[in-house]
Amino acid sequence: MKKRVLVPIVGQGSIIHIIRTGMLLQLRDFCQPVVALLWQQPDLASELEALGFEVYIIPPYSVSGQYKLVRSQINYWYQCFLLKTPSTGIQKKYLSKFRPGSIVLKQKIKEKLLWLKLKFNQQYINKLVKQEDALLLKEQVYKDYRTWVTSLKIEAIFTVTPFLHEVELIARILRKNSAHLIASIHSFDNVTKRGWPAIFFDDYFVWNKYNKAELERINPALTGHNKITIAGAPQFDFHYNDNYCWSKDQWLERLGLPGNKKIILYSGGSANLIPHEHQYVKDIINALEEGKIAGDAILLFRCHPLDAIQRWLDAIGNSSF
Repeated sequence: MKKRVLVPIVGQGSIIHIIRTGMLLQLRDFCQPVVALLWQQPDLASELEALGFEVYIIPPYSVSGQYKLVRSQINYWYQCFLLKTPSTGIQKKYLSKFRPGSIVLKQKIKEKLLWLKLKFNQQYINKLVKQEDALLLKEQVYKDYRTWVTSLKIEAIFTVTPFLHEVELIARILRKNSAHLIASIHSFDNVTKRGWPAIFFDDYFVWNKYNKAELERINPALTGHNKITIAGAPQFDFHYNDNYCWSKDQWLERLGLPGNKKIILYSGGSANLIPHEHQYVKDIINALEEGKIAGDAILLFRCHPLDAIQRWLDAIGNSSF
């Protein structure tokens, strides 16, 4: 009998990484993949079920304010005392420009007090970790997830998003059942940009030697035991599949674009990183309207997967360009 392996699909990235690369089909050669979707998508579920896969919906995830507070304090310790990557400070400094000064000041005071407590009381972080675990066991979401995971009779998990709270909780429950935990890091920056990992997996697949070194630095127990394999970036493999390519005429027809105009593609960022980015799109629209861009052209906007199109519509409105 092949082992039942839970495969969470939690967003566009994991669809590409696991499904569109053909990886999910190949997994059937040596295990029985059980697909868990984070959201309702009937067409995707039907597609996978037609291929013979079991498909389930991951239960909603919600935790108490007390748990969030303890977790945030552990995250702060993790970033300052264990992770120690300069990118965290750079991003925080950048984002502080878009927050009111009073909020930034209050946050800095709270963080400084917490830093002093963590710095001069070595046992405080141990206390927080124990508190986090105790609080989690009392959360209703833990009980719901435990019942759900148990009902599926899962023996292992393969995920590209081990840092996601829903997936982490599933992994923590499976660890208690002695299940095998396998993670393939989806993006090159995921190792250092995510919060404190409450659990480490048994095996990891990473892009390169730098990701491998990051994981080993964060958790030295992973060093020298063949627990980390450098496998490249498999989510890009689907680009080589001609089945996912359209001709230009097909592309124009599917998107409802005119074939006799030049197309300017603008790919937007997310609001939490570039909150005022809409001004650039507005400048392009003005240039088109004023004839400053030569030739007959239109502007095609692509919204970031983690952004809401409404913020662009509110700032710019519908445009003929």
